[in-house]
Amino acid sequence: MLRGASAFTLAVLAVGVAGAQTPTESYNSLFGDEARRVAATRDAKDDARFAVKLLEGARSVSAEPQFQTLQGVLRAISGRA
Repeated sequence: MLRGASAFTLAVLAVGVAGAQTPTESYNSLFGDEARRVAATRDAKDDARFAVKLLEGARSVSAEPQFQTLQGVLRAISGRA
């Protein structure tokens, strides 16, 4: 079973092969459900876990500038710039 960045990389490749999507469409297809679940809770721990997942995923997709931009934004928000 694939975990973490490997699964993320395959998902991004699958999305790219499926057709050209906007960055928002790509993000929503990969993370939309989880982002909504995390946003619906008051627990900061799930926010942090989700942010780490996004950062790890962005690092694994260096050819996707939109995800690298997302990584920079998340680092700035988290103080890890």
